[in-house]
Amino acid sequence: MGRELGRISGPLLADNLKRNGINLAFETNLLYVDVTNSRIGINFNSPTHDLFVQGTTNAPNVQIDTEADFANFVVNTNTIRAIAGSITVSPNQSNDPTIVVPTLSTANLNFNTNYIQNTLASDSINLTATGTINLNNDVYVTGNLHATGSITFDGNITFGDSPTDTVTFDAEVASDILPSETLKDNLGDTNNKWLETYSTNLYATLTNIDNSLTSNDITVGSVLLTNNQIYSVTPDSSIVFSPNGYGVLNLNNFLTFKDNTVTNTSGTVLTFAQSPSLPVKGFYKFTTGDVGAVVIPLGDTINYTPEVGTIRFNPTLSTGQVYTTANGWISWQGPPQDIANQTTYSDEVLIYTLMLGL
Repeated sequence: MGRELGRISGPLLADNLKRNGINLAFETNLLYVDVTNSRIGINFNSPTHDLFVQGTTNAPNVQIDTEADFANFVVNTNTIRAIAGSITVSPNQSNDPTIVVPTLSTANLNFNTNYIQNTLASDSINLTATGTINLNNDVYVTGNLHATGSITFDGNITFGDSPTDTVTFDAEVASDILPSETLKDNLGDTNNKWLETYSTNLYATLTNIDNSLTSNDITVGSVLLTNNQIYSVTPDSSIVFSPNGYGVLNLNNFLTFKDNTVTNTSGTVLTFAQSPSLPVKGFYKFTTGDVGAVVIPLGDTINYTPEVGTIRFNPTLSTGQVYTTANGWISWQGPPQDIANQTTYSDEVLIYTLMLGL
């Protein structure tokens, strides 16, 4: 019997198209119409979406109004998300491994041209690496720079760009501080001096008369040097000026001190002037040569009480005087009488005897 083809039309065709709740399958799953769930499957007889295509679909243009699912991706409005795991964007790694994005934003960051900006006020940007973060060119910081670990600088370092900038050391310096060239740079100047300097040893070399070590006060051990005076800061302690070996102590190239000998090397009279504020007006002189003399202070008859044993020449009385305990100022013009026969000496006899070297 031959195959006969006919048409279904009218009410019978309408009933068949409505299917009345019965699914329709062509070639089992080539085209499957799920009437119950209002779904269509292509090469799939259990569609889970309104249109389910099992296999490759070639569509020049696809317009999706709400959401599209691609394998592990879900595209919804302007959001692409992964159902599970991460998203990898990989361009052609051999010909053009470049991803061009005019602006890229994360939850807190915005990447735009050559800027990385924080989108949350007062939030931080963290660069975290298990190894080293390398910045391979110049780094310019307009704000503050803070590091909690160690900092190592290679090459030359410049702090500040004007004299009004300052450097503050809250930590201790654990190394030597050496100048780049000897006898070139200064530590402080005439207008900016260090207040106090503490050192165990101080070494200074004066290469010419203009070089000097200047300070209001210098304390070395128990000796204080202030203005033009030298003090011992330890009570009841002595100050010892002692040359090394066979050297001598030289004062202004006039007096030298060696062992128990004081020598006048100037060839002129040395004068020791007395302060004008003292009651005895006079001066002291030591001459040179084998024959010398001592000029004692001059003093008039003004009544004052000096130290016992003070000697003066009274120009008013034209006589020498010495101040004694019992008699005050006493005068002499020659040796006391009967000096050779006296066994009990008065103050005058004792003083005169000492002056004559008896």
